[in-house]
Order: sequence, then structure tokens, then C-alpha cells
Amino acid sequence: MSTPVFLHGGGLNLARALHDEACFRPFVEACHTPQRPLRVLMVIHESHQDDLKHYHAMLRRVGVQPEQIEVVTVSNERGMTPADVLGVTGVFVCGGKTPDIHYALCQDITWLRTLRRENLPYCGFGAGAAIATQYAIVGGSLYQNPHGGELVQVAPSALSEGLSTVDVRPGLNIAPPLFQAVDVRASQGGSLMRAYHLVQTGALHTVAAIDEMTLLELSHGQVIVHGAGRVYEVRDISGKIEVSVFWH
Repeated sequence: MSTPVFLHGGGLNLARALHDEACFRPFVEACHTPQRPLRVLMVIHESHQDDLKHYHAMLRRVGVQPEQIEVVTVSNERGMTPADVLGVTGVFVCGGKTPDIHYALCQDITWLRTLRRENLPYCGFGAGAAIATQYAIVGGSLYQNPHGGELVQVAPSALSEGLSTVDVRPGLNIAPPLFQAVDVRASQGGSLMRAYHLVQTGALHTVAAIDEMTLLELSHGQVIVHGAGRVYEVRDISGKIEVSVFWH
């Protein structure tokens, strides 16, 4: 997509709210168009509807009014549809359990045709960010080298999302191909080492791990970081694993 893609490292906490304006203003600005009034599609999984008020507050802090937000609730029975995307000027996918979000949005990706045709900005929060790239790291804390060996713990169990071993699935593939996958809650949740092991063993060749309170903007080959934290790029360069750090 030529339109920027915005990926947030997640984390629903009080400290995060202080950085919402810095993180989400670029997305909201990208949603403004002279042709149509602002209308943001907010996608939330039914199992996390109690968090809806927090996501509304995020966008209100950058000037989006309640009447400018259209909410679509997805589930294992009700995935995203092309009709959901019609008439909006941007798509905001909330967090939740990554396997659930992945299933609801990636099983049937016909809705992406409308997103691409209309050049709609996409913003993913937490799980919504994790599914946006070519591959989605949907969970798991134990990892086995593809070439054999024992299972080792590469992330805290809190990041497992109900899965035992690290699970990588095809993602939406709407982000520019700067990273094959992203992981979230890098420093706060401990996902950076999960990203490192995926690259070190050759499962992926480049992963971006995003801190909480941090938004990664991918636009025209550029990496732009907004908010309080860091984005860690783990990349295999001729067999050598390098970790680069980006910040605002």
C-alpha cells in the first residue's frame, strides 16, 4: 500500500494515555481527506468489548468525535467483510487475543481489496499491529529450532496468548516490506527475545519489536517512531544477527 501503515506496541495502562496524542495523531491526520468527512472504522473482537471505552478515549484525545467512529464487532463466527470498510476514511484495529484477531481478519481477506482500492490508512493496536505484516506472530512462549533441539522458553508465559509453542502464521501483508513480522510489548512484555530467536534460527529474516506507548509508522520506505518507547529491528545480515534501535 502507498498509504502509511501505523502499528502500536499495545498496553492498556494509565501511563500510556499520556502518550496517546503523540502516537495516534499521525494516523488521524492520514484519515482526513478533502473528499469525505472523517469516519474511522474501529474493529474490536467480541471478547474484548469491555475495552471499547479505552479505544474511544484514545481517538478522542486526538480530536475524533464519537459520531465519527463506526464500531464493527468481529468474532470467530463473524469476520471482517468488504461492506464493513465502505464509506470510511481509516481503519483502526483494536487489541485483544492475537489468535482471535488473526482469525477474524485473516481467514477471509476480501475486505482488503476495498482497503487497498480506497488507499485507507490502517492502524493496529497490539494484536491489530501483529497481524498487519507478511507474517503474524500470534503467540507462544516456547520455541524449538526448526533444525531440531529441545524446546526453550523465549518469552514470558503472559505473552503466550493461550498457545504453548511460538506460532507464526500468514498475516495481512499490508505493511511495506521493511519487516517480515512485528511483535509488540517489546520491553514491557519481553517479546524482543522471541523476535530474536525467530531471526536467529532462520524462521524469519527480519522482525520489528515495538514497545508499549510507541507507534511505528511505515511510509514509503521510511521508519518513523512516535511516542515514548523504542522499536527494535532484529535482522539477519549475511548470517550475522543485528539489532538496531529506533526512537522518536
